[in-house]
Amino acid sequence: MAYRFLGADPVETQVDTVLTQIAAGQKPRDIERLAVDVKEERGRRGPGGLVLPGATQNEDAADYLAGEMACFANTVGGGAVILGIADDGRQIDTDLDPQWLRHRIYELTERKLTVDIREADLAGTRILVLRAPTALEPIRHHGRTTWRVGDNCVELDAASRAAAHLHRSGFDWSARPSGHRLDEANPVALELARRYLRENTSDAAATELAAAADADLLRRITVFSPGGFVDGVDPNNIITHPSAPRYRGLAQAIASLRLAEKEGIGVDRMIRDMLVLGHQRPEIVEIAGPYIKIVLAGGDPNSDWMDFLAELDPEAAGRNLDLLLVLDRLLRSAWIDAKRAAPLLQRSMTEAASTLAHLSDISWSKAPAVIEVAGVPASELAGYRLSDGVRGRLSIRVRPLMAQAGRREVILDWARSRGRVSSTEVKGLTGVSSVYAGTLLKELASEGHLAGSSASKRGRGFFYRPVSQV
Repeated sequence: MAYRFLGADPVETQVDTVLTQIAAGQKPRDIERLAVDVKEERGRRGPGGLVLPGATQNEDAADYLAGEMACFANTVGGGAVILGIADDGRQIDTDLDPQWLRHRIYELTERKLTVDIREADLAGTRILVLRAPTALEPIRHHGRTTWRVGDNCVELDAASRAAAHLHRSGFDWSARPSGHRLDEANPVALELARRYLRENTSDAAATELAAAADADLLRRITVFSPGGFVDGVDPNNIITHPSAPRYRGLAQAIASLRLAEKEGIGVDRMIRDMLVLGHQRPEIVEIAGPYIKIVLAGGDPNSDWMDFLAELDPEAAGRNLDLLLVLDRLLRSAWIDAKRAAPLLQRSMTEAASTLAHLSDISWSKAPAVIEVAGVPASELAGYRLSDGVRGRLSIRVRPLMAQAGRREVILDWARSRGRVSSTEVKGLTGVSSVYAGTLLKELASEGHLAGSSASKRGRGFFYRPVSQV
């Protein structure tokens, strides 16, 4: 019977990548990954940093490594330590006996953690690779329970420990029936919510919401999910990270409001469906507790926006999350480039640039919906904006950007972000004539916002810089 593994082991892949980069001369402090640490053997340094001879047994090293491996074991996905290399890349080696070390780590973790240890050769240097699987129950070292947050081991707080235990056991508090109907919302609770919103005087949206009718107030849903982000997830990668719902009942509650799909739910789908309806992108943040706070601002769908999406070609384009995110940004800031798109799409600069370039394949009324900004020098990042046809189709939504004050802000935003702006760029960015583009730039320069690249303020290649960068 033949068999094969489905997909690469992510920790093994990271170990291979780190070792390859170290062999190429890179320093561990510059390349360590979330699930992999590179360490030298503790207790091997003498006066002045002199490296001392190694031995098959080293209690200081075993105790330190027991703590590190317990930390990885308490983290979803586990992790690995590469032993025998200094932080600056110096290959110190290690003579520790793998069998002795495995047993000592087992003893030092209250006889609960057995790690895998393999010997390896790195350019003639003997190293060890220690691998800890994800533990079913918390692993303690010296009475402390730690887990991986970013690239550090931190104390596992009570709330996160309880959430991890429930997650492992499959218990889902959000799937339990509340026993209440929506029309049973407590009037006192609603008034308390309004009072809280009114007290938040620095937030105009909160003040407006406090004055809304009950039905409108209840449409704005704020969810607090116990526990912080699942390991490996943060606000900067939550769209592209594989879906890993902590509480499926909560996911189903969101689905019942038609804000996301019930089966195979992911944050990307939730964001996509909100944008398709013309709503704001959900706000997802981690707050003290820790808790995950999710704000979904609902209301009636924007039918004109949905009609526009249905007019795009190909037909499926209107549900493409990358396009929706880009369109949402263009409706609020008029332009985008790979530097801005990378964090928005949660991809690398190279991937973001490729995504933007391929948006020209999506058309409205037989013409590209998103076009490249004309007049940008070949040495600069390409910029993109809505086509004139789409701006006309969505005139109500882009009107603030195309008004005189809006154009000035768009020009200054471009200049401050990219370090320069020319009349040809302004023409390509805003669609105004060359003469008017020059007039706008001169006005902004006379007001002290921009400064010319040369004293003559004319000639081929002349452009303006934002005053803050002059």
